[in-house]
Amino acid sequence: MKPLQSVIVFTILRLLAFAVPLAALLLLGIEPMWAAVAAAALGFAISLVFLRTPRERVAGSLYEARHPVHGEDEDVEDDYLDDEDALLDQDEDETPAAAAQSAEKAVEKAAEESQPASTEETPADDAVPATVPAADTAPGK
Repeated sequence: MKPLQSVIVFTILRLLAFAVPLAALLLLGIEPMWAAVAAAALGFAISLVFLRTPRERVAGSLYEARHPVHGEDEDVEDDYLDDEDALLDQDEDETPAAAAQSAEKAVEKAAEESQPASTEETPADDAVPATVPAADTAPGK
């Protein structure tokens, strides 16, 4: 049975499961509101007990619509896209490695610049810093 056809059949059977008890209850002279409530309950019970097969067909067609079966063509396309993703991932993996190497070189260069080049350039312990005036040049003398 086609998916749409099974939905239509199930819908008509559900409507009949409600309409037949409703008509019978109204013919018996029951107030329309209570007849509708009772017919809905009876229709629900009838649907659960007797309409299992049509309900399963509708559920199966809805499941197939939401989860289509992949054919060979889709599998080939998926494999191609997976291979393409792997190549792109490989290119991305190389870029961070090169960036890490250049970062290591920059850190080494900065460390070399911050260290004194030789001991000759460092001031002697007895030398007076340039910012402190000598005792004989201090103001007030």
